Amino acid sequence: MGIECQGFEIIHQEDGNEAVITYFLETFDDAIAKYGIYVEKELNHQVVEFEQTGGIADEREKAEGILKLLMRNQITPCVLNEVLYDFLVERISG
Repeated sequence: MGIECQGFEIIHQEDGNEAVITYFLETFDDAIAKYGIYVEKELNHQVVEFEQTGGIADEREKAEGILKLLMRNQITPCVLNEVLYDFLVERISG
């Protein structure tokens, strides 16, 4: 199992503070879906929130594509799995 930083976004919160959202690609050695996503939110250099998806893709390129989409839309940890679920349901039924 490994974790690899793919980038970050700085978001301006309503209270005036800036938060750093960092996006990681996770690799699972003994899983069918070998790649997943981990997102963490930092305020004042402290991680205040994080979430991970577990294995969501069997190919690295697919997971990286989803991760880039999440980064472009500045998805935070608190909504990561809900957004991913909606995205996957739309892809399957679309």
